Amino acid sequence: MWEERDEPEQTTLARFEEVILPHMDAAYNLARWLTRNDHDAEDLVQESYLRAFKFFGSLRLRALILEEITKIFVRVFTTLLDPSELVKQGWCWWHRKYAAADTVLEGLENEAQAAKQGLWADRQPGPPWEWRKRSR
Repeated sequence: MWEERDEPEQTTLARFEEVILPHMDAAYNLARWLTRNDHDAEDLVQESYLRAFKFFGSLRLRALILEEITKIFVRVFTTLLDPSELVKQGWCWWHRKYAAADTVLEGLENEAQAAKQGLWADRQPGPPWEWRKRSR
């Protein structure tokens, strides 16, 4: 466990390099798979690692660091892409409750589903709101 907080920048950099940088190849591979594009993957990893470094000195438990980095990675990925692009790539669902009249999203989702892209590659994909109901 690490107990220090707000440590000197040099110590933070050394810890960041020790704990996080060894995972950069895996992060890039995931980013490349998600974005299907080298340039976007590089941007995603760079932005994620910059945000991770910004908050790294305040993280206390080594076990939680990779979990937190993963959350940052997902947040960056979802903010870099237009929601319609996420639906098109199959990484999110068209929520009929909030966009019932959006025929563009409907069409993009249907195309992703037919191509078994993203979440649709799963044998039994289910919308997140249904999963949340079952998990309560």
